[in-house]
Amino acid sequence: MEAREKYYFVILFLFTVLGLLGLYNLSFRPKLPIQTEETKVGLKIQQSDNNFSPDIINQTIINAENWPVVTVAQLDAVVEMKEIGDDFSLTLDDGTVYHFQLVRRFNIPYLILFTILGICFYIIAGLVWHGSKATGEKYFAVSATFLGYIIIMTWAGIKLPLYFSGILVLVYFLSYPQAFLTFLFFSYHFPSPTLPQQKLLVHKRLLQLIGLSLSLPLILLYFWQHFDFNLVNFDRYQDGYRIFRIFIFVTLTYSVVVLIRNLKKAPNPVNRRKMLWVLWGLSGAAFPLFFSGIFLKFLSINP
Repeated sequence: MEAREKYYFVILFLFTVLGLLGLYNLSFRPKLPIQTEETKVGLKIQQSDNNFSPDIINQTIINAENWPVVTVAQLDAVVEMKEIGDDFSLTLDDGTVYHFQLVRRFNIPYLILFTILGICFYIIAGLVWHGSKATGEKYFAVSATFLGYIIIMTWAGIKLPLYFSGILVLVYFLSYPQAFLTFLFFSYHFPSPTLPQQKLLVHKRLLQLIGLSLSLPLILLYFWQHFDFNLVNFDRYQDGYRIFRIFIFVTLTYSVVVLIRNLKKAPNPVNRRKMLWVLWGLSGAAFPLFFSGIFLKFLSINP
């Protein structure tokens, strides 16, 4: 095994450890035992556990723990300030104050599913890196490594001690744009380089710089709203995240365009089969997933 390959597998192992730690962090996320919907007049309660009076259904939430929340994201942010089992108060539009006990957001089967998905990405990344002969194909393995971590984490939140959670959040925001930008760079190489070597190097540095320029503001906005929580700071963070989602969607779309263009230039039957594997995977699974998770959320539509 070459030194470069050993170095990569050490990094892959560290991402696996961080991902599992992030999953453990995820297991402490609380939620309200009700479902809400955003309407023109505010947040309405749509469903609740059988323990609560049916009178609360279709009532509008005036405030949560004295915070005047009007969106699901704001309500979740206030909930995340507490722990599973804590008491949580909601004031409804009829003036009634209801008290709820926060429950676990994710059950064990759900966490196991996230674990399997993330580990699948890590296994694929390791196999691709080990089996790839062309340097450009290894960028697919790098992209899969970042994506595996993002999928396991699913959420940049702080539930473990800060020295653990802080690292998880930093790696999350640094990895997120690089996962898609690395895939875009992979598309420039697959099945063979489509640009001169010098231009590829310039594109690589430019994409890395773009990724960092997206990550750093998000990191600052996230920690700002976490350590100085108010709904104004949280909305700033949400606005930054919406812009970030659109960038990810555009990057993924452009990557597909580049791959389709490359497919037209791949007369070799082996290369065409490789291209079709990647394109079918994107069009059949990854692209719809990120469309629903990125584009619809930008429009404030719950997928």
